[in-house]
Amino acid sequence: MPEYPLSGAARSENARTRRLASVELSFDGGAGRVHQAADNGDNDAYTTRPMAYSKGLEHDGRGFLKAGAFEALEQALTRPGTDQEVDPAFDVPVAHVFDPDGSKVRTTVGGSKVGYRKLESPLAGMYYENEGPDPDGVGMAPAPKLGESELCAEMVEVYAMALVRDMTFSQLSEPSSLLTHVDPSVEGGQTLTFDNAGKPATVQDLIDGLNALAWFGKGGPVSSLGGGPLGPDLTGHEQRRRAARFDTEDTTGTRVTAETLFRGSSPGCKTGPYISQFLLAASTNGRVGFGAQEISLFVKPMRAGVDHMTNWAAWRVVQNGEKLSGLDECDPTRRPITTPRDLAAYVHIDQLYQAYFCACLMLLNAGVPGQKGFPNAGRDTREGFATFGGPHVLSLMTEVATRSLRAVRRQKFQIHRRARPERLAAMLTLAAHEPVALGNAADKFTSMLTEMGVIGGGNPDTRRILDWIAARNALLNACADDRVYQVAPDPEDFAPSDAGNFLLPMAFPEGSPMHPAYGAGHATVAGACTTVLKAFFDLYDEDGDQLIPRLDSASPGGRVFTAVGQGQFGNCSPFCIFSDPPDMTVEGELNKLAANIAIGRNFAGVHYYTDYYDSLRLGERVAVGILQEQMTAYPECVKMSFRDFDGHRIDLETDGSGTAPGVTMSVDNSDAPEDVAAWWVQTLAEFPERP
Repeated sequence: MPEYPLSGAARSENARTRRLASVELSFDGGAGRVHQAADNGDNDAYTTRPMAYSKGLEHDGRGFLKAGAFEALEQALTRPGTDQEVDPAFDVPVAHVFDPDGSKVRTTVGGSKVGYRKLESPLAGMYYENEGPDPDGVGMAPAPKLGESELCAEMVEVYAMALVRDMTFSQLSEPSSLLTHVDPSVEGGQTLTFDNAGKPATVQDLIDGLNALAWFGKGGPVSSLGGGPLGPDLTGHEQRRRAARFDTEDTTGTRVTAETLFRGSSPGCKTGPYISQFLLAASTNGRVGFGAQEISLFVKPMRAGVDHMTNWAAWRVVQNGEKLSGLDECDPTRRPITTPRDLAAYVHIDQLYQAYFCACLMLLNAGVPGQKGFPNAGRDTREGFATFGGPHVLSLMTEVATRSLRAVRRQKFQIHRRARPERLAAMLTLAAHEPVALGNAADKFTSMLTEMGVIGGGNPDTRRILDWIAARNALLNACADDRVYQVAPDPEDFAPSDAGNFLLPMAFPEGSPMHPAYGAGHATVAGACTTVLKAFFDLYDEDGDQLIPRLDSASPGGRVFTAVGQGQFGNCSPFCIFSDPPDMTVEGELNKLAANIAIGRNFAGVHYYTDYYDSLRLGERVAVGILQEQMTAYPECVKMSFRDFDGHRIDLETDGSGTAPGVTMSVDNSDAPEDVAAWWVQTLAEFPERP
């Protein structure tokens, strides 16, 4: 360690040395971290490009692009770098190009035509970073392929999530709860029950439909990116991803239950109520102290029962980029997050680090200390503030957000370009009526529709979920004239039968955002911000490797929450009833918070499960890279310890020397270079690298 203090020229030279050390650490310290897996090949394999992102471009009556349109988009997104690196004109055939005067717009509000949306930061992934991994220095595994049972399962799961938007999380935790939905055409919203063979359907019926799918059920054939049946021929990444759904390493015998339904993948996500305490602030009636002010965690809920894009005309105009955003119907009374629709309302218009900023305030207000490895820990003469105190963690937690967004934008636009669930649902609808229209992708859709029970006469449990979707769409289409917006008919529009209308009911009028599905921005930011919080606060016992047991909120430090029972917020309580509250730790509730925000987007219909799972880990690696680099600036010994989203213990440490070798990382108590390198590419190493 250099002598202390340094000043003048010596200080300047040492500052320069430390800055260069952070650069060395970024590009050489995480040996093996630069690995970009190729996409899954779907966009090149099928002439009709059914799984390619195309929103904002012009679609014909059956939802396909004009010849050359996708290629033009792809070329603009991936053109080789030049001295200026990107093309500021970004010449692609998006809506404002193919219809500059808006003459083709079919949607009106109060008699006036709406405008068009634009692609959202399509070249952000081409930008460079001056802190943390370069956007091309982290990556994601290929998304599940068209026709695979994992994609089939996560699409049916999104359908199921759309069906239960207006049920409370308490109801969803009870298998015997009736499976209900709301008719928005009736004043006050009439609650209806889905039919199951002449009797009211239950949550268990929904669970049975999911478990009838090969990916969720016991055994059965499951094609994979590795090719082969369920078991050893699945890639290790797929085995981990599947097992994480059920909170077990057993990949052959576990099924979806009410305790795991729609839950997250990390430690603590399946413990206690569905909604994280960090989204509720139950002990302070939903309010978070923010200096002399307060922040309310109550949400302005979207109107129950109002779903969108349930007929082909509405679906097509949204795909063409017509601007329906801002046309939500909301209830005026704010309340705690109670239903999936409430959660969707939160993640519709949140600032991406908003939830973690509030969580950080809650931890600071509760007096949760920083990690034991911080320089001020246990000192009688100093405490944290500018370093290792509130201002430090609040700014650091937000700093990782924009950097992780650039990393995931590169995955979205420059690599995977995966279609959103709203497009896959439309292609499934088309395939159920005119499979020949899908060209050489027809057999893949036949495989999926067969597993879903739509064709072939099998799988009645899953078929019920698709029947409920069709019934839901028919109900909403019958009251389409009540919309605040109107879509003019077009004779070119495909017209599915009511019984075969498997369009995905969307929570937002505009459907998904104007960027591809994989990865997910919310999930990546969740992974990054949550990692910083876990690395900053002391969440472990004196042994350093075990979580502190559950404590009452009045216990010293208030580091762990006590589960709240039904009735905390009256009739709109989102909590389950606990006679013996489970041990809910801060780490678990932070993991659950990340899952809530990311999976909330799935409840809205704009993402799949794999978007959440893989993006969360992408954001985690961006944050770890930034935490490592910042350690080169610390002139004292500093250590951070936390568990990653897969339960591995991560230790980051600096000796204060300001050199790259002076910053070390260990995974599960091993600092062997091969073990550390393996962690960086854990989700990628099995897959071919992109050329």
